[in-house]
Amino acid sequence: MFNLIKFEMLKRKKMFSILGVLFLVMQAFIIYETSIPSAIDINIMGKGFLLVFISYTVFIFSSLLNFSKDINSTDRSLVFMTPYSGFTIISSKFLTTIILGTFLFCSTFLWYVVNAIYVDPRIKFRVTESLQNGAFISAVKIFLLSFVSIGSFFALVFLSIIITKTFLSKLKFKTLIVIIVMSILSKIFNLIFWDNLNEISSTNMGISIVAIVCITTLMLWISGWLIDNKTDF
Repeated sequence: MFNLIKFEMLKRKKMFSILGVLFLVMQAFIIYETSIPSAIDINIMGKGFLLVFISYTVFIFSSLLNFSKDINSTDRSLVFMTPYSGFTIISSKFLTTIILGTFLFCSTFLWYVVNAIYVDPRIKFRVTESLQNGAFISAVKIFLLSFVSIGSFFALVFLSIIITKTFLSKLKFKTLIVIIVMSILSKIFNLIFWDNLNEISSTNMGISIVAIVCITTLMLWISGWLIDNKTDF
């Protein structure tokens, strides 16, 4: 699986190169703005946040588009005729997305915090206060639940794309059907794991995370089974 993950990462290097250039340009802009006291823009980090948002959007869209191309392009056999099971192939694509997404988040978070402190030193005191009053612990719990939830989102989309290639391949409005089904499943998912989470306790959080991981693994297994048994790769 390591070789598959390495292959998938090499396929994404162009996207990350573009994002890297964008962040370097933004960093040069921030340094220039803060070097001129009379021209300091208090909304400069807001502009940085917009860049971060765009980066995440590009990453998500690129990841899903890349997977869709592998499923539907004419040269898909180059990937799916490798001597690996469908579950291994799907898992490698999923893990690559999670690893790169985590790297993107950590990089942009560190970049944003460092620049925010540089632009406004008072932020350092607010961060220290958050560490002391317990807000940081709650934020970490929410982040962990959000992390596994995003992973389940990718697994659900991967499964939906594969379903359009198998059971719904002959239907005219298969894409619309999949979007409707995904919306319904997402709503049910939110009702179970988010809307009913009345308090951010370690027990509730732990149960929710384990359940989401199990559901995500199940969706990846179903996707792999469909590739092995219901496609013409």
